[in-house]
Amino acid sequence: MIHQANKSELTREGIGFFDLFVFLLSLYVIAELVAESLLDLDRELLKLLQKIDFAVCLIFLYDFALRFIKAPNKLKFMRWGWIDLVSSIPAWNGFFVGRALRIFRLLRLIRAYRSFQSLISHLFKNVPQGTLTSLIIVTFFLILFSSIAVLSFERDSPGSNIRSAGDALWWTMTTITTVGYGDHYPVSLEGRIVAVLLMVAGAGIFGTFTAVVSSMFIRTPKKVPAEIEEQLVEIRQLLEELKAQKQQKG
Repeated sequence: MIHQANKSELTREGIGFFDLFVFLLSLYVIAELVAESLLDLDRELLKLLQKIDFAVCLIFLYDFALRFIKAPNKLKFMRWGWIDLVSSIPAWNGFFVGRALRIFRLLRLIRAYRSFQSLISHLFKNVPQGTLTSLIIVTFFLILFSSIAVLSFERDSPGSNIRSAGDALWWTMTTITTVGYGDHYPVSLEGRIVAVLLMVAGAGIFGTFTAVVSSMFIRTPKKVPAEIEEQLVEIRQLLEELKAQKQQKG
């Protein structure tokens, strides 16, 4: 299967922060492709997306190189690894045109699908860590889409002070964390609706985060006696084997 190699790696080592980061970037790529295909984006926003796409591609290329070096069988790895390699090329019209651009975008979707399947297997394996991972994913996309939404509503509104991507991102971060400095705020009805939804979501996210982290700390001491008990069983088995060998020699 396509994700067999990824899944085996997760089974042995679990999922790390970099794996989660690459998965989030894969989801971002999907959101970017959808936005470019369905929305009428202005030139400045397209330039910003191209710059972000270039940075994402560098991270994808690093991830590919890292996994290629670690792969015991390079030829077997490249059976599906070539998809990751090609999808690491920036999606600019200068590189791909026409049908080639559509095929390239399809390869990126396949890459995101592989990452998604690997992450899902991890989420069902460990409930507390899976919940925390899901929370990080939800927060990431909430910040992303809220920034885009408030910028779309506020950019051309009279008296607005959210007119750039930086303003939108700063406002989103201060709102979701319920800090609210007040230096940037929405003035349109649509922008204020986004603000209310973001504040409610932010309160829920941080409440859930606190509960999950607390449960992980509470569960940690319970694992120690179990690990010690397993080690004691192994020690008893070794002592019995040594005793049996001594009796045979005697």
